[in-house]
Amino acid sequence: MKRLFLVIAALFSTVFTAAVQAQELPEFTKGEAFVFDLQAIPGKANDGIKVKNISSSTYFGITVYGYQNGIWKNTATGFLKKQGDTDTLMCDYKIKKFRYYAVTTNSQQPLVPLISKINNDLYITFSDGLPEPDKIDNAAVYDLKGISGRFEDNMKISSSADFDSPCTFFIYGSYYPENGFTLLSALTLKNGEDTDSTDVYYTTEKIRGYRYIKIIPASDRDFTFTLYKKHNDLYIEVK
Repeated sequence: MKRLFLVIAALFSTVFTAAVQAQELPEFTKGEAFVFDLQAIPGKANDGIKVKNISSSTYFGITVYGYQNGIWKNTATGFLKKQGDTDTLMCDYKIKKFRYYAVTTNSQQPLVPLISKINNDLYITFSDGLPEPDKIDNAAVYDLKGISGRFEDNMKISSSADFDSPCTFFIYGSYYPENGFTLLSALTLKNGEDTDSTDVYYTTEKIRGYRYIKIIPASDRDFTFTLYKKHNDLYIEVK
């Protein structure tokens, strides 16, 4: 199994770093894996495991193990195809049965996992890694207070741009820009005519509380963005 590389940096969300900072993680004895403490991640996850691929890796299998009484038990398996693909893993146990988890893949390249708990499920998003700090620093800032309407729930993205390969857009938010930006979510467009939406966020704060956001594409393409609010959702148009 290829290792799921872990990068500890201030850019990572509080949800992600919470898993990193867990103490005395048990050693995974079945190869290399990303091991985390479920209790260190805020929220509830008692039911299932859902995964998403926002990386450039394609067609890879996933195996999740739970740790109990000194033994790593095969807990769930799944498969992800292209960028933007999602899957609900086949689970042999309830998530709450284990405190410690290990995630492995057979991807041919290193992957960085983003982990959160949403709607009583555990979400694992596989990425190539987060944008470089200077790319975040230089991105345009959008003031959501200056956009009429309400934003309470989901983010939705659509495109009329001219591109035919997948691209992931990282959404960062801040209460006060001078204090830095936090990763909120990531949305993927499979091509220039695609749409995507999410209610999966990598922050424990109320999403509607963020006044400022930045949108950073994973690719080096130049995009322009138009934002508006509708039906309590935030819409992002890519051009």
